[in-house]
Amino acid sequence: MKILDIFFTKNNIPLFNIVHSYANEKFSYILSYRTLIVELFVVFSFVSIPSFIKILFDITRYYSKSIKQERHSKSLEIDKLNLEKNFLSAQLNPHFLFNTFNNLYALALKKSTILPEVIERLSDIMRYTVYDASADTVSLNDELNFIKNYIELERLRYSSDSSIELILSENLPINHKIAPLLIFPFVENAFKYGLKSKAKFVKVKVDYIDQMIVFLIENDTIDYENVNTQQYHGVGIANVQSRLKLLYPNNNQLTIKNSLNTFIVELKITI
Repeated sequence: MKILDIFFTKNNIPLFNIVHSYANEKFSYILSYRTLIVELFVVFSFVSIPSFIKILFDITRYYSKSIKQERHSKSLEIDKLNLEKNFLSAQLNPHFLFNTFNNLYALALKKSTILPEVIERLSDIMRYTVYDASADTVSLNDELNFIKNYIELERLRYSSDSSIELILSENLPINHKIAPLLIFPFVENAFKYGLKSKAKFVKVKVDYIDQMIVFLIENDTIDYENVNTQQYHGVGIANVQSRLKLLYPNNNQLTIKNSLNTFIVELKITI
């Protein structure tokens, strides 16, 4: 202890005070049970604090790495979905464009007064899908204007006995930001599969109830019993479902059902 006392004190080694005190005590005192227990506790305390800090640091570093990996994985998944979304927005249904241009040609031949309005709606649709929809979010108002323009252009294809409705609630939070093109695939499918029975109807209703934006899309079906719901699901629908799961994990409710002669899609987003 005398030798250690000189060495510890000279080099300012931790615990030198304990060694110094022992160097001036009797041999029997140093080896007593009471001294051993007390000093072992002191040594354990001295060692355990940095060890505990290191353990905390390792745990924090591990979870931080795990969180970063999870975020990176989600980021890659979001990037993939955005690529799919951009692909979908860049390719409006060719039949829709073909029919619209045919309608424009017919209106031009008749020198119709609504021709400028139809051209403007088509221009708005193209601008929205190419530019606006590439953003992460758009205002609800912009999304609904896009849907309105699309419906109005589709309306030109059908006779006056077809019922095509767009009903917008007056209390909608039109400035609220949402992900773009969430309901467009459902609206597109309503025109693709609907308006073929005697009923001939497509109905799109947007409401705001209990802090939820509620989208309701309904269309007639030709044969209720033989309609295959799986055929309704394409790349666009799968993309919407994946985006809802990622962007609104606990704030969305999507219901797709085939009732008697009516196909119904309801999407609720809590804001």
